[in-house]
Amino acid sequence: MWQKSQAPNMMNYYDAVEYCKDLTLDGYSDWRLPSISELKTLIVGCQSGTDACSLSDKCLTSGCWTEKTCACKDNKGPGEGGYYLQKGVWQGGGNGFWSASVPSDNPDFACHVFFYNGNVYINYRNNEYAARCVRGKKYP
Repeated sequence: MWQKSQAPNMMNYYDAVEYCKDLTLDGYSDWRLPSISELKTLIVGCQSGTDACSLSDKCLTSGCWTEKTCACKDNKGPGEGGYYLQKGVWQGGGNGFWSASVPSDNPDFACHVFFYNGNVYINYRNNEYAARCVRGKKYP
């Protein structure tokens, strides 16, 4: 189960983890920040949401990312505003969204997705992006 709308404020990775941990929504209080593999499942219309982009929970190093396989053209997706999200489902999405996944070769970074271009990427945990929480068994 996904949080339909993004968190109201941009935040760093640490605050995003706490935001999801503290979230109570629709009577549930077991929300968490999604893994990068889970977050990639929301990407529609871009190869970065598939195994073509090997940056995933099974491959968490900077060497797993390539621009050719982990991003698409800006604002050419099937969703509102050209985002690579399912049309009519998600609220917000142009900003980067944090995942809980941390690269094994650099613990100062975390993985995130920009839905305006489908970019699955790694960046400093102190940068500010959006959060969209998930609940349930961790995938895969």
